[in-house]
Amino acid sequence: MTNDNILIPRRKYGAVFAALAIFLLADYLFKGVLYIGYWCNTLDVLAYYERFAIALFICAAIFLRAPYLCAEERVLFLYAAWVCITRLLNGDLRLMSDYDYFIKSVVMCSAFTGVGLVLTEKGRRAFINATSFIYCAVMLFFAVLGIYAVVRGIVIDLPFEITVGISKERGTNFIEISNIIRTVSGMWFCIAACLTLYLMFAYKNRVFRVFAGVCAFIFYCAVALSFGRTAMLAMCAAVAMLGMLLVLRRLAGKSVRVKAVALAVTAAVLLLASYKGYGLVQAAFSRLAAVCTVESVQTEPFAPAEDAEPAAEAAADSDETEQPAFVENRSLFDLTGRTDIWRYGFITLKNDPTVLLRGGLVDDYMRASNALNPETEYKQHMHNFLLDSLMLTGLVGLVLLAVFTVLLVVRMVRLFFAPDTQVGFEKKMLTLPLAAILLENTMEAVIFRYTDPISICFFLVTGVFLAYSYELLPEKKLYLRKT
Repeated sequence: MTNDNILIPRRKYGAVFAALAIFLLADYLFKGVLYIGYWCNTLDVLAYYERFAIALFICAAIFLRAPYLCAEERVLFLYAAWVCITRLLNGDLRLMSDYDYFIKSVVMCSAFTGVGLVLTEKGRRAFINATSFIYCAVMLFFAVLGIYAVVRGIVIDLPFEITVGISKERGTNFIEISNIIRTVSGMWFCIAACLTLYLMFAYKNRVFRVFAGVCAFIFYCAVALSFGRTAMLAMCAAVAMLGMLLVLRRLAGKSVRVKAVALAVTAAVLLLASYKGYGLVQAAFSRLAAVCTVESVQTEPFAPAEDAEPAAEAAADSDETEQPAFVENRSLFDLTGRTDIWRYGFITLKNDPTVLLRGGLVDDYMRASNALNPETEYKQHMHNFLLDSLMLTGLVGLVLLAVFTVLLVVRMVRLFFAPDTQVGFEKKMLTLPLAAILLENTMEAVIFRYTDPISICFFLVTGVFLAYSYELLPEKKLYLRKT
């Protein structure tokens, strides 16, 4: 019996599977914003339904995908199994010390890759479009509110104790959402920009394309005002990749040498332009914020008329540190702090080499690493997803995760440079969010670590991307359903 015959009775479950995935995405998108406040304090009871939904999702993934797992999925499930084994080797017999990491981040996310692969081509397209619309709509709401709040120098209180507004660190004002660190929230906006660009080319309506372009620019501004360095670098890479795809489209039929030179020049120019663009955006909003600050003083309600002009002058002449200062005092490419974390991580491994074989518990190895540098703030992870995996799962886990990454990147490169006649342009756009997230995680450790919208989006897009990759550039028969 072929894989096609095995899957025929299960086609009707694909929509249910996708609906559950969208539900969990919306759940974590909502929960991610509420994590610091209302959710943890008030809605803990929903953890019971959440665990049930996750268990159901994992069972559905295994049931639907087990007969024909692709290589990338096999590696992910092997990695999840090895994480479980390393918990047992470290004395966590009930899998509770790193419950969030194991159950939610590893097993559930590895199951997410099956969503795009189990759907028909039509269902897959509808799924990724719907997912992108939901995610981008939510992020657009927060981006617009965040930009407005930063310009006005205020904090906006929303229901469920969600806050969107201005925060300050190292003399820099930046967008903050419910106390979420700016690196994470900046990456949320970066992913939204990538998915918006995907939607721009997925639909041919000119009005929608103009609207999507405006939304993508808003997300770019939100990334700039988040001052999250890794998110800003990821956004630069996405812009450069978009330009390279447009150049490839124009140079169809040209020689490889011409394409190589054109792509190199395009990448260099757009990387520099998008990097310099952050400064222009920050300077523009800094001036706008200063104007709004003066106007707010001049129009202050119930202020005596004779006091309005002196107050405005005082606001205009006040020290720059009192005005919104959208200027980052660290270089975008400054790895200060990251290199120290990596160095102390390797020292921790040197002090306890058994971790290379059995892995470790998150609290144990991070406590040991932080103890080597007590003068800095406590770090929650190794700021590199491969190093973090090495600390958690040892050499076996590192190899599995590296294999998955290499397999995925190779497929991304093949699809990115495939002729447009073979692979649609909008399908190539799916490489943008994947590349951005992978680049960000070379300096962070979000995927395979936290149940964050970044992780969920990464694995959902990965599943859809792999389906298109195997379908359009098959190396071997995967038996994807095309009807």
